[in-house]
Amino acid sequence: MHTKLYTWSDKDFSSIGQIWKGTHPEDGLPLEVIEGAPAGVPIPESPELQEEFAPGISAEEFKEIAKRLKMAGNITD
Repeated sequence: MHTKLYTWSDKDFSSIGQIWKGTHPEDGLPLEVIEGAPAGVPIPESPELQEEFAPGISAEEFKEIAKRLKMAGNITD
């Protein structure tokens, strides 16, 4: 398993074989690029979650933050 690299796509990463080639440095087994995903359970399409990892700020809040940063950095327009 440690010698296999899945592209997770049939179209993307088509040139990765130029990098992932040769043999594994520890055990000498051949490295292999496999187009697509490993066999198993299909990966479901998840709905888009906006601002999942970072809260959004309003335009007014953004302007206020920029103003404070400029003042702290002695930056004038």
